[in-house]
Amino acid sequence: MLPHYKFFHNCLHSNPKPAQSITTFNQSVDKVIEKIEKGVINSDEDLEQAKLTIFQKIDAPMTVREEGMSLFNFELDDDMKQERREHLLDCSLDDVKEVAEKYFGDEAERSSVIIGTDADKEAGLPGENWTISKLS
Repeated sequence: MLPHYKFFHNCLHSNPKPAQSITTFNQSVDKVIEKIEKGVINSDEDLEQAKLTIFQKIDAPMTVREEGMSLFNFELDDDMKQERREHLLDCSLDDVKEVAEKYFGDEAERSSVIIGTDADKEAGLPGENWTISKLS
């Protein structure tokens, strides 16, 4: 069984509008859920296209360094990667909706981090409850 990491990592280097990126990501999750519920995304063809996009990334050639990083950072060996691949192949639209709601929906426990300058802070942060810390 795959280890269950409740960790989603999205890193954008040199992002000129980090707060806007967080807001856009959150809105995109809401749109996907909404489109599944309304039947806009409703076919096996839609899901298969999405899976092809994911597998293009997963199956892309990797450097030796990249291969070792998944084992080093997340303890994922080749058997675990194959099991994940099989789970992705077997998933349904209902599974996508369930995961989106559970891990990225309004009720999900999550946090965001922006490492930046005072200009980023002045640009405004999405939502509430931000803790601002000086790293130096």
